[in-house]
Amino acid sequence: MKFERRSFFMLSALSLAAAFASPAALAGRIGGPGHVYTMTNAAAGNDVLVYERGAHGALSLAQTVPTAGLGTGAGLGSQGSVTLSQDGRWLFVVNGGSGTVSTFSVGGKALTLASTVPGGGALPVSVTEFDGIVYVLNGGANGNVTGFRNKDGRLVPLSDGVRPLSDPSDVGPAEALFDRLGRTLAVSEKVTNRITTYAAHADGSLGQPVVNPSAGVTPFGFVFDVSDHLLSSEAGSSSLSSYKLVGQPATTARVISGAVPNFQAAACWAAVTPDGRFAFTANAATPSISTYDVARNGELALTHSMPEPVGAHPVDMVVSEGSDTLFVLNNGNGTITSFGIGNRGALTLQATMSGLPITTNGLAID
Repeated sequence: MKFERRSFFMLSALSLAAAFASPAALAGRIGGPGHVYTMTNAAAGNDVLVYERGAHGALSLAQTVPTAGLGTGAGLGSQGSVTLSQDGRWLFVVNGGSGTVSTFSVGGKALTLASTVPGGGALPVSVTEFDGIVYVLNGGANGNVTGFRNKDGRLVPLSDGVRPLSDPSDVGPAEALFDRLGRTLAVSEKVTNRITTYAAHADGSLGQPVVNPSAGVTPFGFVFDVSDHLLSSEAGSSSLSSYKLVGQPATTARVISGAVPNFQAAACWAAVTPDGRFAFTANAATPSISTYDVARNGELALTHSMPEPVGAHPVDMVVSEGSDTLFVLNNGNGTITSFGIGNRGALTLQATMSGLPITTNGLAID
């Protein structure tokens, strides 16, 4: 396994970008053109909702699968609570109410629960995977990132897999995510206005936390674009910033475009098209979706904002593999809305799936 991870690190950024940008071959594992996954986060028992993707962004409910864990019954204040593995074979879901993380097999004709294990903290809020290594982000006092190795759906704790966040107080962690090369794990911290990074080692362990100041106020959700720039939304300043991870190891976040405002309110969640051309923020308080143009060097420019219905409260977002459809979870009115992505990132309403619990959190796509 060590050899596999070391050899994977040797792949060029270009090869990895192509692999990440082309998940279409992974779609339809459970009998359809692709799927959108979310979770109910219900306090009485968490469930995964599986939606089949149809033409023009239409969704239809295909499965409801219990996680064998409990939700919180409220928003998690995070991004990445529902995550697919790189190869599309596994789905990871946090259970904030029971402090656990569930792993599902995506192969075959149905989503199948493989295991539910303790997440390493009182409140797991986000989960990320790279080459079989899984890290869970835990909030609250003495929050941490806890690492596991995925062994055919069973998450086995790493022997040296726990690292603290930037401070032992509750830093309000929002997301943990590996960069596209698997060389760095990043965590956004809302309370401290920090982006904390860790060097990722070949055995799956992490280096010690490196603290980077956020360019904007209240860093929240973030993504890595096709060139491995870190694009972070900022709820307090309602903005989007871009960074390049530099150094040996690459744990220093150097600002490219700092806190580019969208003139909306509470830009909390972020998404980027697989082709790297456009990034989006979900502005929970406005409510609206803002589009940014992303240059090859990572520079950002706001193009426009698309209003959503009053009370929608847009949260998590995902983009289809063809970079042509944006799916937005609105937990204010219990919907998933799909938008066509057009010229200069302009959004056009396509379809709306209603009837979701307002406790719903997280979004993933294949």
